[in-house]
Amino acid sequence: MTKTIENTTTSIKKKRKKKPPVVRAYRLQHKANAGKVARVAAVLPEYQKAAKIIQANQMQAFVQDGAGFWSRRDPGEFETKLSERYKRSVQNQVVAGLDSWLELSKQEIRQIIAHSELPDETKADLWWLNACNAHYAKEATVPVWIYPDDVRTGSGERRSAPPETLSLLRAIMKHVRRHRVHVPQLWRSRTMALDGTVAQVTPTQGSMYELWVRVSTLDAGHPIWIPLKKTSSSMMHLASCRTSYRLRCLVMERSRSHWSSDPTGPRLF
Repeated sequence: MTKTIENTTTSIKKKRKKKPPVVRAYRLQHKANAGKVARVAAVLPEYQKAAKIIQANQMQAFVQDGAGFWSRRDPGEFETKLSERYKRSVQNQVVAGLDSWLELSKQEIRQIIAHSELPDETKADLWWLNACNAHYAKEATVPVWIYPDDVRTGSGERRSAPPETLSLLRAIMKHVRRHRVHVPQLWRSRTMALDGTVAQVTPTQGSMYELWVRVSTLDAGHPIWIPLKKTSSSMMHLASCRTSYRLRCLVMERSRSHWSSDPTGPRLF
């Protein structure tokens, strides 16, 4: 009896999913002069151009090679005024956006499969391949299904996915992309999610401003320092954080910028 209880407990623990991380974000008022704001805003057009190229590369790898979105993929050489560090920030933001799009697409695909009249085993294969992001895979494996007590479960063995099932999943994804969840044009965003390599937030003491951010610009070797004013709601939490920050800059116009400081955690894109 003891062994049975222990085994049951272990299986429950294995199935238990990790809780998603909690993200805190605060909108902070900056005190930069017009010249500094203009130098940050000047980065945006180059940032958007790079985002368009990098998104095209990521989608090409996804559709043609069946590869996943990857923030460490070599973006390749292209003409830009951005540094390599800025290009990595752009790629991180693009990959996060595409990951979000893919999850929304997978939800729609699950709905289509569930409401279809396909055979149960074909549905099970499609659900499995959809969960594995095999929408454009040229080949993949699926479990060998068994039905003890009329309940479908995996036997632990694997088999090659039928080519017609892979083709059907590609067709469903094509339908979803065209009619339900369009691929976002991430390069049109006026928000730059800046990593610590290009925007370093530093708490200070003995200054009228609690935070300063060092932002790299298009002029290599000449960053700017921008003071940020903490709000009363954010002071207690940010004061207790010993981790680094990530910065989100929304360029509304050439003359205005808004900043959001986020303690280390998943980006908001």
